[in-house]
Amino acid sequence: MDRVVDGDTLHGALDLGLGLLWTGRRVRLRDVNAPELSTASGRDALAYVAALISPGTAVTATVHTAQPVDNYGRTLAAITLPDGTDLATRLLESGHAVSTPSRLI
Repeated sequence: MDRVVDGDTLHGALDLGLGLLWTGRRVRLRDVNAPELSTASGRDALAYVAALISPGTAVTATVHTAQPVDNYGRTLAAITLPDGTDLATRLLESGHAVSTPSRLI
C-alpha cells in the first residue's frame, strides 16, 4: 500500500496476478467502520493503522465478488497484514472501529 487514508481506507496498487497491477486504488475495509478523521478517535484510528502498514508494505486484499466496490467506487476487501492477522479484527479488538457487517459504506 502507498498510504493509509483513514482508519478503514488504504490507497495503493492491487496485484491481480499474471503480471497485472491495478494501481491507484482506494481499498475500503469490508464490514468495519472507523471514526471520521475530523474526530480525535478518527485520528487515533489512522495512527493505529499507519503504525501497522507503512508505505510500501505488501498486504493481502481479499475482494468479495458479491460486492467488489462500495457506493464511492472503493474496492471492498478484507486485508491480511504481513504477520497473517486480519486488519479489521485488529481494529475491532483495539476499539478503533465498529462492526458493520453486510452493509454498503
